[in-house]
Amino acid sequence: MSETKSVLRDRNFQFLWAGQTISSIGNQISGLALPVLAVTMLHATEWQVGLMNAAGLSMFLLIGLPAGAWVDRWRKRRVMILAMFFSGVAGFGFLIAALIGDASALPIIIASEALIAFCGLVYNITQVSARQALCPEHLLGRMNASIRCFVWGVMPISAISAGAFATWFVLASPLRGMKNIVAEAEQN
Repeated sequence: MSETKSVLRDRNFQFLWAGQTISSIGNQISGLALPVLAVTMLHATEWQVGLMNAAGLSMFLLIGLPAGAWVDRWRKRRVMILAMFFSGVAGFGFLIAALIGDASALPIIIASEALIAFCGLVYNITQVSARQALCPEHLLGRMNASIRCFVWGVMPISAISAGAFATWFVLASPLRGMKNIVAEAEQN
């Protein structure tokens, strides 16, 4: 990349930026829709939702340091693509759990959450290394600020999208059923 060329015009950086955007949107959707899906459709208890969240968060503790060493040995572009692919595949676990429709599907959601967290961790470690490799040293601050600004800027839009997704696709009938229960309780 030419030193005078804007980081935002670099093709590799644009791919990286697009991948980060897709990742942010997916994180917001799974972060909102998943616990609500578990509670409303699978009748998960508070403990089970906590276990589900712990499955994802534990990845940082269990593999955070080794993942950095692994990523240094692998092709960064390939790792990022595979991480997003398997994260997307793991997302189908939520659909399978919704089709099962009861608490017996919770292990599927917990495994999906753990795989998504693993993939997200590997992706994030890799994309930081890729950003540093793509960008001339004198533009690193500007490039990192651009990515962070964009990622944090996408989050409110992603959160609204997650709410719409949860309402329209995942929770429409369970929420209607909950509203009916509340309405009946108020009438009695």
